[in-house]
Amino acid sequence: MKKLFLTLVLSISLFANAQKSETSKTDEVLSKAVEKGIELAEKTGNFVVEQAPDLLKEFYAWELWSNVSVIVLMLLISYVIYFISKKIVENADDEFLYIINLFQILPLIFICVSAYKVIFISVAPKLYLIQYFVK
Repeated sequence: MKKLFLTLVLSISLFANAQKSETSKTDEVLSKAVEKGIELAEKTGNFVVEQAPDLLKEFYAWELWSNVSVIVLMLLISYVIYFISKKIVENADDEFLYIINLFQILPLIFICVSAYKVIFISVAPKLYLIQYFVK
Protein backbone atom coordinates (compact mmCIF):
# COMPACT_ATOMS: atom_id res chain seq x y z
CA MET A 1 0.00 0.00 0.00
CA LYS A 2 2.85 2.34 0.84
CA LYS A 3 4.44 1.54 -2.53
CA LEU A 4 1.21 2.32 -4.33
CA PHE A 5 0.80 5.56 -2.44
CA LEU A 6 4.43 6.58 -3.06
CA THR A 7 4.09 5.69 -6.74
CA LEU A 8 0.94 7.78 -6.98
CA VAL A 9 2.55 10.77 -5.23
CA LEU A 10 5.66 10.43 -7.37
CA SER A 11 3.56 10.28 -10.53
CA ILE A 12 1.59 13.37 -9.54
CA SER A 13 4.79 15.20 -8.67
CA LEU A 14 6.41 14.30 -12.01
CA PHE A 15 3.27 15.32 -13.88
CA ALA A 16 3.17 18.67 -12.04
CA ASN A 17 6.87 19.29 -12.78
CA ALA A 18 6.33 18.44 -16.44
CA GLN A 19 3.46 20.92 -16.62
CA LYS A 20 5.54 23.55 -14.82
CA SER A 21 8.43 23.05 -17.21
CA GLU A 22 6.08 23.31 -20.23
CA THR A 23 4.45 26.40 -18.73
CA SER A 24 7.81 27.95 -17.96
CA LYS A 25 9.00 27.21 -21.52
CA THR A 26 5.84 28.76 -22.91
CA ASP A 27 6.24 31.76 -20.62
CA GLU A 28 9.86 32.09 -21.67
CA VAL A 29 8.98 32.00 -25.37
CA LEU A 30 6.13 34.46 -24.87
CA SER A 31 8.30 36.83 -22.87
CA LYS A 32 10.93 36.79 -25.62
CA ALA A 33 8.25 37.51 -28.22
CA VAL A 34 6.89 40.38 -26.12
CA GLU A 35 10.40 41.81 -25.67
CA LYS A 36 10.98 41.65 -29.44
CA GLY A 37 7.61 43.32 -30.05
CA ILE A 38 8.39 46.12 -27.61
CA GLU A 39 11.82 46.60 -29.16
CA LEU A 40 10.32 46.77 -32.65
CA ALA A 41 7.67 49.25 -31.50
CA GLU A 42 10.35 51.45 -29.94
CA LYS A 43 12.43 51.36 -33.13
CA THR A 44 9.37 52.17 -35.25
CA GLY A 45 8.40 54.99 -32.92
CA ASN A 46 11.93 56.42 -33.04
CA PHE A 47 11.96 56.15 -36.84
CA VAL A 48 8.66 58.01 -37.11
CA VAL A 49 9.81 60.74 -34.73
CA GLU A 50 13.12 61.17 -36.57
CA GLN A 51 11.56 61.09 -40.02
CA ALA A 52 8.35 63.01 -39.25
CA PRO A 53 9.20 66.19 -41.20
CA ASP A 54 10.14 64.20 -44.31
CA LEU A 55 7.11 61.93 -43.95
CA LEU A 56 4.80 64.94 -43.72
CA LYS A 57 6.38 66.57 -46.76
CA GLU A 58 5.98 63.38 -48.77
CA PHE A 59 2.40 62.92 -47.56
CA TYR A 60 1.42 66.47 -48.55
CA ALA A 61 3.23 66.21 -51.88
CA TRP A 62 1.51 62.91 -52.68
CA GLU A 63 -1.95 64.22 -51.77
CA LEU A 64 -1.39 67.45 -53.67
CA TRP A 65 -0.12 65.84 -56.86
CA SER A 66 -2.64 63.03 -56.85
CA ASN A 67 -5.43 65.60 -56.73
CA VAL A 68 -3.78 67.72 -59.41
CA SER A 69 -3.50 64.64 -61.63
CA VAL A 70 -7.22 63.95 -61.11
CA ILE A 71 -7.98 67.52 -62.19
CA VAL A 72 -5.85 67.17 -65.33
CA LEU A 73 -7.33 63.78 -66.19
CA MET A 74 -10.88 65.04 -65.74
CA LEU A 75 -10.15 68.09 -67.90
CA LEU A 76 -8.93 65.77 -70.65
CA ILE A 77 -12.00 63.56 -70.31
CA SER A 78 -14.24 66.62 -70.39
CA TYR A 79 -12.45 67.84 -73.51
CA VAL A 80 -12.93 64.48 -75.24
CA ILE A 81 -16.60 64.32 -74.25
CA TYR A 82 -17.12 67.85 -75.58
CA PHE A 83 -15.70 67.00 -79.02
CA ILE A 84 -17.51 63.68 -79.19
CA SER A 85 -20.77 65.41 -78.33
CA LYS A 86 -20.13 68.07 -81.00
CA LYS A 87 -19.87 65.37 -83.65
CA ILE A 88 -22.92 63.42 -82.41
CA VAL A 89 -25.27 66.29 -81.53
CA GLU A 90 -26.38 66.86 -85.09
CA ASN A 91 -27.98 63.40 -85.32
CA ALA A 92 -29.02 62.86 -81.69
CA ASP A 93 -32.43 62.88 -80.03
CA ASP A 94 -33.23 64.62 -76.72
CA GLU A 95 -32.61 61.60 -74.46
CA PHE A 96 -29.16 61.08 -75.90
CA LEU A 97 -28.32 64.77 -75.43
CA TYR A 98 -29.38 64.46 -71.78
CA ILE A 99 -26.95 61.55 -71.30
CA ILE A 100 -24.14 63.48 -73.00
CA ASN A 101 -24.76 66.47 -70.72
CA LEU A 102 -24.68 64.16 -67.72
CA PHE A 103 -21.29 62.84 -68.83
CA GLN A 104 -20.06 66.42 -69.10
CA ILE A 105 -21.14 67.14 -65.52
CA LEU A 106 -19.37 64.13 -63.93
CA PRO A 107 -15.80 65.31 -64.69
CA LEU A 108 -16.78 68.74 -63.36
CA ILE A 109 -17.78 67.18 -60.02
CA PHE A 110 -14.42 65.38 -59.76
CA ILE A 111 -12.60 68.59 -60.67
CA CYS A 112 -14.43 70.52 -57.94
CA VAL A 113 -13.71 67.91 -55.26
CA SER A 114 -10.02 67.69 -56.19
CA ALA A 115 -9.68 71.47 -56.41
CA TYR A 116 -11.19 71.73 -52.92
CA LYS A 117 -8.60 69.25 -51.60
CA VAL A 118 -5.73 71.09 -53.33
CA ILE A 119 -6.83 74.37 -51.77
CA PHE A 120 -7.34 72.70 -48.38
CA ILE A 121 -3.83 71.18 -48.45
CA SER A 122 -2.28 74.46 -49.56
CA VAL A 123 -4.05 76.69 -47.04
CA ALA A 124 -4.42 74.46 -43.95
CA PRO A 125 -2.12 71.42 -44.15
CA LYS A 126 -2.34 70.59 -40.43
CA LEU A 127 -6.13 70.63 -40.48
CA TYR A 128 -6.06 68.45 -43.60
CA LEU A 129 -3.79 65.98 -41.81
CA ILE A 130 -6.11 65.84 -38.80
CA GLN A 131 -9.19 65.41 -40.98
CA TYR A 132 -7.48 62.75 -43.10
CA PHE A 133 -6.53 60.58 -40.13
CA VAL A 134 -9.74 61.12 -38.15
CA LYS A 135 -11.74 59.56 -40.99
